[in-house]
Amino acid sequence: MQLADNQLASGDLPILRTVKPTIVVTVPAVDFFDATTGPGAATTAFGSPLSAAGARSLACDGSVIRVLLDPDGLPLDVGRTMRVVPPHIRKAVELRDRACVFAGCAAPKHWCDVHHLIEWVLGGVTSVGNSALLCERHHTKVHHGFRVQRDPGGRWRTYRPDGTEITISPPLLV
Repeated sequence: MQLADNQLASGDLPILRTVKPTIVVTVPAVDFFDATTGPGAATTAFGSPLSAAGARSLACDGSVIRVLLDPDGLPLDVGRTMRVVPPHIRKAVELRDRACVFAGCAAPKHWCDVHHLIEWVLGGVTSVGNSALLCERHHTKVHHGFRVQRDPGGRWRTYRPDGTEITISPPLLV
């Protein structure tokens, strides 16, 4: 997975008909915004089933055209497209965060994705202030109920799906 992520990030993949590869996901609006929706709520352009959480995860850092459907299956919104975080914002987030910000993780910056704290598909902007470095494992956890947040002092805090904070004890000195 890391090799595929590195190749995608390099920007050297082929362009088909002057458009970078795009994922088209079709999902009813009620399922897209419902965190409890199970598997098969969404479909790709090729008809492959996808969970709503999977659709939200793809929308986080991919080039995605989001098509929201009304209850009768008619398109409500074709959304907006956006590529991964631009290099200048990624560099600024790397300089600030230095590694994965999830409590207890020290995965290096080159193993991390830049995550939108307020998801892009939910109106979050692509900015340094709305971004956090997360390794692939913790990026997935954040899309399944966990949360990272910066406090006013700039310290990252991590919360479980039930809202309790994950705290890490300082190492014992011997």
